[in-house]
Amino acid sequence: MTNQKLSYAVIMLSGMCLIALIIIDYSIFLDYTNSNGKNRALFGLTLILDYQHRHYIGLLTLIVFVISSISLIKKTIQHYM
Repeated sequence: MTNQKLSYAVIMLSGMCLIALIIIDYSIFLDYTNSNGKNRALFGLTLILDYQHRHYIGLLTLIVFVISSISLIKKTIQHYM
């Protein structure tokens, strides 16, 4: 894959992950505001059980960041050699 294609893929994937995390966080906000006193007390447990996929999206974002950093480092090294 060329650097330009990799850059476009990284930007698109990062954007999609950001949009997905915003949607999930908004859903969490709605769930919390619609819950009553006892449910709010146990909301952390509900959050862990119902929204575990949030961590996978964060992991995907971290992988994309590492790939883009490696690409940038390679490009910088090639520029100075």
